[in-house]
Amino acid sequence: RKEVSGSRFWSLMQSLCTTPEQFFKHSFVQNHCPLAFMKESGKNLAPAEMSSVTKAELNKACDKALAETLEILGTVCIVAVGKYAEARANKIVKDYGYDISVEGLMHPSPINPAANKGWVEIATKALEEMNLMPCLQT
Repeated sequence: RKEVSGSRFWSLMQSLCTTPEQFFKHSFVQNHCPLAFMKESGKNLAPAEMSSVTKAELNKACDKALAETLEILGTVCIVAVGKYAEARANKIVKDYGYDISVEGLMHPSPINPAANKGWVEIATKALEEMNLMPCLQT
């Protein structure tokens, strides 16, 4: 099965940065929750489909792991891909008292109608407005 969101994201980064070394010079990618949950059918189990208790426990563990990563790397800016990631990033920054800016980037998911109408152009414009192109291209 093809993962469209990841393909869109990494294709854009490849076109902007040209080499992995260029991208990772100033950037890193970490999913808020780096785990995949599947139903018996093999279909993705989204957090929205989990019980509130399970989701709260999962978010607590994932928030802690991301907070530790942000601290270790001395992160100064988070570009959160999608509204959910942006909300979690803002909560982490607030809860841990970090001086980190949080920017939001539209999620490239094919279930997002706007992402199917030029996500690359929308994301590129957003990154330009965040003044992040120098970090990606130099």
